Amino acid sequence: MPENVYNHFRYQSSLHCHIPDPNTGWGKNRNTDCNSTGIYLAGTDGFHELPTYELGTPLDMPYADRKIVAPKEGIVMEPITVRTEHLDSNHHVNNTQYVLMASRYLPSDFSLHQVRAEYRYQALLGDTMIPVVTKEEDGQIIVQLKKDEQTAYAVVAFQ
Repeated sequence: MPENVYNHFRYQSSLHCHIPDPNTGWGKNRNTDCNSTGIYLAGTDGFHELPTYELGTPLDMPYADRKIVAPKEGIVMEPITVRTEHLDSNHHVNNTQYVLMASRYLPSDFSLHQVRAEYRYQALLGDTMIPVVTKEEDGQIIVQLKKDEQTAYAVVAFQ
C-alpha cells in the first residue's frame, strides 16, 4: 500500500435497467442488474483502487463473441440528443441509457431473449446520436447509435 495514502472510502454502484416486455407493455418489465463494489484509496498522488474479490472459474456455458458485427445498411431514424438525464457521474452517457434508447426501436411483438451491447465511443451532453436499425435474417435486431457515418457510440443487439 502506498505510504502517502491519507483517506479511503468504499464505493458501490448499481445499474438497474427496465426493458419493457413488448407483449405486456410498461406495466410488466424484464429487469437486468449489474452491481460493482470496491475500495478507493485517496492519496496525494491520486486514487488507487484495491481489488475486493478474485474471479472464479468461468461458467460452463456458451459465450457470445465480444464484438457485435455492425451491419453496413439499415433504416436511419430520427436523431437523439444527449440530455442531462442520460449522463452518469462521469458526465458520459450511462450504459443503461444506450440500451434503453436502442430498445425504443423494437417492434411491439418482439420476443426478447437476449440483449448484447458493445460500447465503442463516449457520448457527452449535447452530442447527437443517429439510430440505424437493422433486422437480420435470424430475427435479431441490431441498433447502432452512431456519431457519424464511420463511428458508433454503441451497438446493441436484441435476440
